[in-house]
Amino acid sequence: DGNTFSTDASLQINRKLGSKGRNLTLRLTGGYSDSESDQYSSFNTHYFAEGTEDNIIRRYITTPKTNWNYSARLTYSEPIAKATFLQFSYRFQYQYSESDKSTYDLGSEWTFGKALPNGYEQLKDEEQSKYAEYQYYNHEAMMGLRFVRPIWQLNVGASVLPQHTVLSYRKGDFMTDTTRNVTNFAPNVDLRVRFNKTSQLRFTYRGRSGQPSMENLLPITDNSNPLNIVMGNPGLKPSFTHNMMLFYNTYDAEHQRGIFTHGRIQMVQNSISNMRSYDATTGAWTTKPENINGNWNAFGMFGINTALKNKKFTVGSFTNVNYANNVGYLTSDDKVVQKNTTTNLTLSERLNG
Repeated sequence: DGNTFSTDASLQINRKLGSKGRNLTLRLTGGYSDSESDQYSSFNTHYFAEGTEDNIIRRYITTPKTNWNYSARLTYSEPIAKATFLQFSYRFQYQYSESDKSTYDLGSEWTFGKALPNGYEQLKDEEQSKYAEYQYYNHEAMMGLRFVRPIWQLNVGASVLPQHTVLSYRKGDFMTDTTRNVTNFAPNVDLRVRFNKTSQLRFTYRGRSGQPSMENLLPITDNSNPLNIVMGNPGLKPSFTHNMMLFYNTYDAEHQRGIFTHGRIQMVQNSISNMRSYDATTGAWTTKPENINGNWNAFGMFGINTALKNKKFTVGSFTNVNYANNVGYLTSDDKVVQKNTTTNLTLSERLNG
């Protein structure tokens, strides 16, 4: 049972400084959300091994959460040559998140539908309860060049994103106040070529890095579900994603013929995958995040629609192909962890007349 309230707003102001393409833009954003949830969980675990007792757990969990954020971005464009502009952009973002998960053990005699027992507050399980407070200070400094020509336009640049994160965390006897400082790098290219009024080509490249969550980096174990234990991994590395896209379309008005094609590819370095190990004695799975390489996917499509000679009839074809290479970790019964690869190829063709 839960409820959430959220709101956000944005404001953008643009000012032209003269008539030569000099511009200054300010964008402000802000948001707030508040939520609370109540959860009842029940575990009845029966172990068939001799000498082991059944594990019966009845819990009440309440999780209030508060989040708010604001950001400001200032962008400046300066003409440095004919139809050539140097662009600067700076963005600051602050995010605050607070979560207080309180877990209460209600005893094996409690059943669903009953009211919470009197004085249940004294039954709080500190080992299963956790408190987390995040503060994110994100900066983004971007510099790029924009070329505007009669036939083509090119934007090329890069962003540097220093991030400062503060975490206050408490779970059982484990308490930490820690900070993390990382710097992400994000190059980008955007090329647009307009051959005429009805034909154009566009190519884009975006690179971005991503950091594992602070909780994933903590050396803690969450065994609130006795058959699904979750661990942190302080050795996780940041990931980096490459995105490339190519698009072309043209239209011949005389023959009423339109052609378009689109392709994109995405590759991820050091993506995060869950490594799972099985304990045959207890029947429990333990999950731990680990870095892995080899995740990528590609997509392509081609379409044509054209009128026949008498222009009373049209025929069309739409073809697409999608290929995904997904990697993960596979655990066998003898706890040997192997890299597992799953490939998925999808082809489709649609004809119409």
